[in-house]
Amino acid sequence: MAEPLTEGTTPVQVANRASGSEFWYLLRKNPVTLFGLIVVALLILMALFAPLLAPYDPYATDPRISLQPPSQEHLFGTGIWGEDIFSRILYGARQDLAIAFGAVAVALVIGCLLGAVAGYWEGFFGEAIMRVVELLQAFPAFILALAIAGALGPSFRNLIIAIAFTNVPIYAHLMRVSILSNKRSQYAMAAIASGNPHWRVLFRHLLPNSLGPIFIQSTLQPGYAILTAAGLSFIGLGVRLPEPEWGLMVAMGSSRIISGEWWVSLFPGLFIIIAVMGFNLIGDGLQDIFDPHRN
Repeated sequence: MAEPLTEGTTPVQVANRASGSEFWYLLRKNPVTLFGLIVVALLILMALFAPLLAPYDPYATDPRISLQPPSQEHLFGTGIWGEDIFSRILYGARQDLAIAFGAVAVALVIGCLLGAVAGYWEGFFGEAIMRVVELLQAFPAFILALAIAGALGPSFRNLIIAIAFTNVPIYAHLMRVSILSNKRSQYAMAAIASGNPHWRVLFRHLLPNSLGPIFIQSTLQPGYAILTAAGLSFIGLGVRLPEPEWGLMVAMGSSRIISGEWWVSLFPGLFIIIAVMGFNLIGDGLQDIFDPHRN
């Protein structure tokens, strides 16, 4: 069983101390979280094995079979230029998951470094860092991502940068709170008293013991990153044609819904929903596992 929360014990400490066996035991007791994990695992496998699973070249077009409804030959139908939608969705998983994981990784590294420095040096330097972070947080996340993507131009790399910037404040605040809490613990005070340099105390002792809430938050963020990427691609500020990306595919089919070609945008839209749901179920479940008093 996982260690219960007692007086003076924080959910962060429980998350840091839970062993792998305890984690899997609690995960099996939470079927919703396990379902989310299975969904995300299947999406990752789908992306990895897209070349083997795709029946057609995702970039191939054939105007003679454009806008055909779902059939045995084309499981999800064909698009405006006769491209196979099922094949493009499989390859689109590569694009969207790469954007999501890339944006989360960049935001996590930058946010954790800023939050750790701001938490360890609490004076003017730390406050100055947090004021800059709060300035970013003052803007709605999607509006900020839209402005950055518009300034940098539509591309795969710029999309990752735009989404990462919107997530930096989240990790910075979480890391700062964790560092402030752990800095006053006995092991940290002992490390300082034994003459360790500040950088060693911070990066060797405090930072590894402050990653509990960061780990939980990082399981939620890929879902939001996929949603943001889809929204930016939908309005033309994300991935450009002919690259397969779910939000771009929804945009291409949105004008065809009225004329009856519903499948062009329906299936990529469903995969966006499935991916976001999977990551949200994992993140929400982990919060329940590591924080029994959350509800």
